[in-house]
This record gives sequence, structure tokens and C-alpha cells, in this order.
Amino acid sequence: MICSVGRGCGVYDAKGDEQYLLLGNMTAQEKTNTAKVKRPRGETRPQMNNAYYYIDDVAVFPIKLMSECKCEQIDKASSEFIFGRKGQTNKNLKPVQQIDAAAIYYKRFNKQIDGSMDAQVADLIDLMKTNADVRIRLVGHTDAIEADRVRMRPDLTDLDKERAEGLKSAFVEAGIDATRISVAGQKAESPADGGDDEVALSKNRRVEIEIEQ
Repeated sequence: MICSVGRGCGVYDAKGDEQYLLLGNMTAQEKTNTAKVKRPRGETRPQMNNAYYYIDDVAVFPIKLMSECKCEQIDKASSEFIFGRKGQTNKNLKPVQQIDAAAIYYKRFNKQIDGSMDAQVADLIDLMKTNADVRIRLVGHTDAIEADRVRMRPDLTDLDKERAEGLKSAFVEAGIDATRISVAGQKAESPADGGDDEVALSKNRRVEIEIEQ
């Protein structure tokens, strides 16, 4: 593996027969800053769409493990912010409706259930125990930044489903039959909020609970 650290950050899995490594655009196309160059005076030839990248202060070095590559860009994108609904589970709803309306939220790049979600998870476990005929589907989601970082961090590829699997494990460890729970992942394809600020993105890092008929 080769680790490239700079404003852009990424890992390239070398095959061994490469003669050179070309560094190009290191972010999603829609997030790339573009500028139109003014036609020089006297120039009459048709303009062409070309891209120029200015890269400096880049370090490239071989690594054996992903953990050896430290990316400042990824670190800066980390967020400790977790979206939370006041009042935890809505007790005014019927038990099945309470389960179906629930969602567990996460810190960016994390698949572990945060301590701030423990009370809501405990409520859901109690509801599952007292409604033994209910079967659920846990659907994991990521935010847009997590989805974009998959290109740089392959370990985030299944983060959506890993969040759902982790929540299932918490239910099973608490005594809920595993056959009552299925899991799925939807990446960042079904955002709860289409905004791009931290509050909006925090709503998208979640596992939703759906009732299976």
C-alpha cells in the first residue's frame, strides 16, 4: 500500500508493477472548485475543457496496514455531534408505533453505540421483550461525508450495515431472539435531512427501526 498525505489524502493498493503514480483530483467532482480562464487577447482557437491541478508538499510512503496512514483531512472531518430527540421514546404512541418511529444516532465514522443513546436502546429492548410477536428490520445509514471518504478509507465501505449489526448485537445480548431481527444498509442514499450543515448531517448518521409484517 502507498499512503499519500497532503491536502488530499488517500491509500493506493500497489500491485508491484507500477512505473509511476499519478496524483489527480482528490475530492468528489461536485465539490471541486472550478474557474473559467479568460481567453487571451488575440486567441481565436476554440476553447477546450482542461483541468490543471497544483499539488505541493505531498508525502508518499509505503505502508503495510491502513492504521499506519494518518490523514489530517479525515481527522478534521470527524464530528462528535450526535443528533438526539428530546424525550427519548414517545410514550403516547402504541408500543409498535414507538418501535417503528425510533432511530439511533452516531458520531461520524463510528459504528459503536454512543452512551447518549443507551436510554433509547434500553427503551426499545423493553418494548421488544413485552411485545414478543414483533419482528424488526434495522436499516443503517451514513452521512454524505462518510460516503465520500470511502474512496480514502475502505474500512468505511460497510459502515451503514455495521451500525445496524452492532445494534442487533445489543438487542441479542439483552435477550432478544436474533431471528426476530434482520439488518440492511442504505449508505447515504436515503438522507433524513438534505442539508449540508452539521445538524443536518448528524440526522443522517443513524439506524432506523422498521416493523416487519
